[in-house]
Amino acid sequence: MDLYMGNMVPQPFSVNLVLGEPAQMQTEPNSTTNLAAPCKTLSVPEAGALYYGLSRNGSYDAAKRGEIPTIRVGRKFRVPVAAMERKLDQVEAIGAAA
Repeated sequence: MDLYMGNMVPQPFSVNLVLGEPAQMQTEPNSTTNLAAPCKTLSVPEAGALYYGLSRNGSYDAAKRGEIPTIRVGRKFRVPVAAMERKLDQVEAIGAAA
């Protein structure tokens, strides 16, 4: 934890938190809970690396082609984990039917 102006500032989430591992992130002292909810989206490079083993540029190229589902939040593109899982489930279903 870094101290900034007397408040505790949480460190960024890791990809492991998205994958269902317990969150160990500290919260502010007056908070009612010590566990943060896992993030339901990934950055495009995180999703590309995690699901396909792609580089940063390769991940953005795949997103541009529509191979990685994205939503726009402000100026950032995020990958919803649920949409990515559905996309992979569809590919597995098609592969099993062939």
